[in-house]
Amino acid sequence: MWFVCIDPWHVDGGVETTEYVHALTGATVELLCTVAASRREAVEWRRDGLDVTESSNGRFQLRSADQLDIVDVQLDDSGQYSCHVARNTFGDVQSQRFVVQVIGMN
Repeated sequence: MWFVCIDPWHVDGGVETTEYVHALTGATVELLCTVAASRREAVEWRRDGLDVTESSNGRFQLRSADQLDIVDVQLDDSGQYSCHVARNTFGDVQSQRFVVQVIGMN
């Protein structure tokens, strides 16, 4: 089984960064949101624009507000994942995007 851990660059000033993640089916993928936030619980995770919760897929696990794990990754887990952090009262948002591509094993 493969284990993939991503620790991306910090995002500054509303700029979005993109990390590309390649994983084999059956692996565990860790996505670590490193955007700065005064309250870590303000982090929101999305997959292809929709909110991600642990109940949305039994293999999605929110290890902490800033870490999303995908356990036993499958081909249909490929997609764009992102974390979003509200920065201030004016609604500025910092975000970080992860493009996950799952490769099947024969």
